[in-house]
Amino acid sequence: MDCALQIGHLCFRKRVLGVKGTKCNWSVSCECRQELLQLYWLGSAAMFYNSMLVCNSELVRKVLSADQALRNMPGVHCWTAEILAAFNGLHRSEQFTQAVRNGAAILMNS
Repeated sequence: MDCALQIGHLCFRKRVLGVKGTKCNWSVSCECRQELLQLYWLGSAAMFYNSMLVCNSELVRKVLSADQALRNMPGVHCWTAEILAAFNGLHRSEQFTQAVRNGAAILMNS
Protein backbone atom coordinates (compact mmCIF):
# COMPACT_ATOMS: atom_id res chain seq x y z
CA MET A 1 0.00 0.00 0.00
CA ASP A 2 2.02 2.93 -1.29
CA CYS A 3 -0.66 5.58 -1.79
CA ALA A 4 -0.42 8.33 0.86
CA LEU A 5 -4.15 9.02 0.59
CA GLN A 6 -4.97 5.37 1.17
CA ILE A 7 -2.61 5.13 4.17
CA GLY A 8 -4.16 8.23 5.73
CA HIS A 9 -7.67 6.94 5.12
CA LEU A 10 -6.78 3.58 6.70
CA CYS A 11 -5.31 5.29 9.80
CA PHE A 12 -8.51 7.33 10.11
CA ARG A 13 -10.66 4.18 9.93
CA LYS A 14 -8.55 2.47 12.63
CA ARG A 15 -8.99 5.49 14.93
CA VAL A 16 -12.74 5.56 14.33
CA LEU A 17 -13.00 1.83 15.11
CA GLY A 18 -10.72 2.22 18.13
CA VAL A 19 -8.35 -0.58 17.13
CA LYS A 20 -4.57 -0.72 17.39
CA GLY A 21 -2.43 0.45 14.50
CA THR A 22 -1.14 -3.11 14.12
CA LYS A 23 -4.61 -4.46 13.31
CA CYS A 24 -4.79 -6.18 9.89
CA ASN A 25 -5.49 -3.58 7.20
CA TRP A 26 -7.73 -5.88 5.19
CA SER A 27 -10.01 -6.68 8.15
CA VAL A 28 -10.35 -2.97 8.98
CA SER A 29 -11.30 -2.21 5.37
CA CYS A 30 -13.84 -5.04 5.34
CA GLU A 31 -15.31 -3.93 8.66
CA CYS A 32 -15.86 -0.45 7.20
CA ARG A 33 -17.13 -1.95 3.93
CA GLN A 34 -14.44 -0.06 2.02
CA GLU A 35 -12.70 -1.26 -1.11
CA LEU A 36 -9.07 -0.56 -1.74
CA LEU A 37 -8.72 2.56 -3.86
CA GLN A 38 -7.07 0.50 -6.61
CA LEU A 39 -10.09 -1.82 -6.85
CA TYR A 40 -12.42 1.17 -6.95
CA TRP A 41 -10.33 2.68 -9.76
CA LEU A 42 -10.36 -0.58 -11.70
CA GLY A 43 -14.13 -0.94 -11.46
CA SER A 44 -14.60 2.68 -12.59
CA ALA A 45 -12.12 2.23 -15.44
CA ALA A 46 -13.95 -0.89 -16.64
CA MET A 47 -17.30 0.95 -16.60
CA PHE A 48 -15.73 3.88 -18.48
CA TYR A 49 -14.24 1.53 -21.09
CA ASN A 50 -17.56 -0.28 -21.53
CA SER A 51 -19.42 3.01 -21.95
CA MET A 52 -16.93 4.08 -24.65
CA LEU A 53 -17.67 0.89 -26.57
CA VAL A 54 -21.39 1.62 -26.82
CA CYS A 55 -21.11 5.39 -27.24
CA ASN A 56 -22.87 6.92 -30.25
CA SER A 57 -20.05 9.40 -30.84
CA GLU A 58 -17.73 8.60 -33.73
CA LEU A 59 -15.03 10.74 -32.08
CA VAL A 60 -15.12 8.67 -28.87
CA ARG A 61 -14.79 5.44 -30.87
CA LYS A 62 -11.80 6.89 -32.76
CA VAL A 63 -10.14 7.96 -29.50
CA LEU A 64 -10.63 4.47 -28.05
CA SER A 65 -9.26 2.86 -31.21
CA ALA A 66 -6.20 5.14 -31.22
CA ASP A 67 -5.53 4.46 -27.54
CA GLN A 68 -5.75 0.72 -28.11
CA ALA A 69 -3.24 1.03 -30.97
CA LEU A 70 -0.82 2.89 -28.68
CA ARG A 71 -0.74 0.08 -26.10
CA ASN A 72 1.81 -1.90 -28.14
CA MET A 73 4.25 0.96 -28.68
CA PRO A 74 7.26 0.82 -26.34
CA GLY A 75 7.77 3.85 -24.11
CA VAL A 76 4.25 5.18 -24.73
CA HIS A 77 1.93 5.40 -21.73
CA CYS A 78 -1.74 5.13 -22.61
CA TRP A 79 -4.93 4.39 -20.77
CA THR A 80 -5.42 0.96 -22.36
CA ALA A 81 -1.95 -0.19 -21.24
CA GLU A 82 -2.68 0.96 -17.69
CA ILE A 83 -5.95 -0.94 -17.44
CA LEU A 84 -4.32 -4.08 -18.92
CA ALA A 85 -1.55 -3.83 -16.33
CA ALA A 86 -4.15 -3.45 -13.56
CA PHE A 87 -5.68 -6.80 -14.52
CA ASN A 88 -2.48 -8.65 -13.56
CA GLY A 89 -3.05 -10.89 -10.56
CA LEU A 90 -6.85 -10.84 -10.72
CA HIS A 91 -8.81 -14.07 -10.69
CA ARG A 92 -10.00 -13.77 -14.32
CA SER A 93 -7.25 -11.51 -15.62
CA GLU A 94 -6.84 -13.38 -18.92
CA GLN A 95 -10.55 -13.08 -19.67
CA PHE A 96 -10.48 -9.31 -18.96
CA THR A 97 -7.31 -8.82 -21.01
CA GLN A 98 -8.76 -10.70 -23.99
CA ALA A 99 -11.93 -8.58 -23.85
CA VAL A 100 -9.92 -5.36 -24.11
CA ARG A 101 -7.67 -6.71 -26.86
CA ASN A 102 -10.71 -7.84 -28.86
CA GLY A 103 -12.63 -4.62 -28.29
CA ALA A 104 -15.34 -6.41 -26.29
CA ALA A 105 -17.02 -5.36 -23.06
CA ILE A 106 -15.33 -6.15 -19.75
CA LEU A 107 -17.73 -8.33 -17.75
CA MET A 108 -16.55 -7.85 -14.17
CA ASN A 109 -19.62 -9.28 -12.39
CA SER A 110 -20.18 -12.52 -14.27
